[in-house]
Amino acid sequence: MQLGYSASQMAPQWVRSSRHSQMSRSRFSTTSATVIQGMVDFSSKVTDSLGHLAEGTRMDAAHREYAMCHESLARE
Repeated sequence: MQLGYSASQMAPQWVRSSRHSQMSRSRFSTTSATVIQGMVDFSSKVTDSLGHLAEGTRMDAAHREYAMCHESLARE
């Protein structure tokens, strides 16, 4: 505590500090929620993309197998 200040003069500053701290925590919570939502959206999009890629790969393999089967039948 600085010289010349009494506890009653310091109290209003502590209250302001507490309000500032609460606002800061609230802003941090909002930012954290936004970041987490962004991460969930991103992971959902990645999962969807991987599903489409897997389906495309499966379809490609099925078409190649079908073509190979017909090609071997044509040779016989």
